[in-house]
Amino acid sequence: LWRPLLKEVSSDYRCYLTDLPGFYRSEIPQDYRFELKAYGQYVNQLVETLEIPTPFTLVAHDWGGIFALSFACQFPEKVKRVVGGSFPFSHLYKWHPWARVWQTPILGELSMLLANKHVFRWEMKRGGALLTTEQIDHTYSHKLSQWKTRSTILKLYRSADPRKFLVFQNDLERLSARCNIEAVWGQKDKYVPS
Repeated sequence: LWRPLLKEVSSDYRCYLTDLPGFYRSEIPQDYRFELKAYGQYVNQLVETLEIPTPFTLVAHDWGGIFALSFACQFPEKVKRVVGGSFPFSHLYKWHPWARVWQTPILGELSMLLANKHVFRWEMKRGGALLTTEQIDHTYSHKLSQWKTRSTILKLYRSADPRKFLVFQNDLERLSARCNIEAVWGQKDKYVPS
């Protein structure tokens, strides 16, 4: 998803790109917790380990946005600007139907066991008409064909009951007063409407 963008901007900016824990080639650290606060702490660990100069612009999308805002709320002095969209970070959000399935024990595991490339292709085409079959198949074969990734998806969705975002409300308000937060949203986003 991010590689084409990085090709365009990396000659002018220093860019860092990471997989979320448990996705693609990334392992899940042994002491890792699937909790909203831990997501921001994970980003902070990356920032410190890579010695990324701060403050910096944080660009995020989808689940990366939840990680990013958790980080920005906990470590606001390290963030100059936040740009992103298509992710919830509010107690008012109502999860999309697939998320509600994945948040439900047993039903979530069953849906992951039954998911195959054809079901994934159908759902992605429904949600993102501009995605090519090649892009969808590449994502499936490199990421979602692994049980590790499917299991991670279940843990992520189960960690993010919208009420759990309430603890960040004051921090988010302070962050928005301190730095620019720019929301970029797809008009036809079927999963996280603006």
